[in-house]
Amino acid sequence: MRLAVCLFALLVLGPATPARAQSAQDSLGIRQAALDYIEGWYAGDGDRMTRALHAELAKRIMFTDTLGNVWIRGMGATELIRGTRAGGGTKTPASERRTDVKILDIFQNAASARIDAGGWIDYLHLVRWRGPTAIAMKLPSPEYLDPRLTEQRNPRTQRIDVATTLEIVDLINAEDATVAPAVHAVREDIARAIDRVVAAFRQNGRLIYVGAGTSGRLGVLDASECPPTFGTPPEMVVGIIAGGYQALLKGLEGAEDDVNAGMEAMDQARVSPQDFVLGIAASGTTPFVRAARRRVSCPARIPRRS
Repeated sequence: MRLAVCLFALLVLGPATPARAQSAQDSLGIRQAALDYIEGWYAGDGDRMTRALHAELAKRIMFTDTLGNVWIRGMGATELIRGTRAGGGTKTPASERRTDVKILDIFQNAASARIDAGGWIDYLHLVRWRGPTAIAMKLPSPEYLDPRLTEQRNPRTQRIDVATTLEIVDLINAEDATVAPAVHAVREDIARAIDRVVAAFRQNGRLIYVGAGTSGRLGVLDASECPPTFGTPPEMVVGIIAGGYQALLKGLEGAEDDVNAGMEAMDQARVSPQDFVLGIAASGTTPFVRAARRRVSCPARIPRRS
């Protein structure tokens, strides 16, 4: 079964012009932008990928894990460019690479195209801009609105890039001040979670933090601080981060989206019914963390601790 990928991208096609019928030049511009994207991916050419993508690219991918669960993940331009430079596309054997571009529609300054890459299909939305200086402009057609708070823009800090140093400090301090009320609002939920952790300890179970990126690092940090601060055994509080030890030192592309690794991490930790697994995810949707939670909901599949 072929993997279907929906890619919503803004690709730079050249100077803006009034509405008119599709021309040969339009077709060449659309095709070139699409080829910069797919050929740049295969070649690990970050410059071509950068040339193709709008700064506010919104990419959505659907995939199925080994348990048959369907997941959707998002990706922005920066992540895709980094993944390209890291050689993500160069791993595809040359014999399996396809770059078939088909223009589906064009209207005024917008167009849509389809790329058959062999192992997957990308659907592209393209728009004509005045030039690279306008690359940060919004797509004039309806945008994808991600409901997760972590994916929204904070209206209070939208102009932080042009603020003075003192203004930046004040903005950050003001945002920090919102943390205590937020914690207070869910204090009962936090208390219930703490009681469950205590119950796990009383049954000789463990507290196991699971997270990715910064969330994962904070879990590992807290686990590592428990022995010297509270005199607890090192195995009593455990931190697991997507990507393992290397992810503590350097961000690993795609680690947070590896659902199979999330399940394998639970197997390797030999999670028991006495353990309390605490997933850490600001958005609540990190695939690695959610997969780990699903895995511990099926304890019969996890190897027992000796």
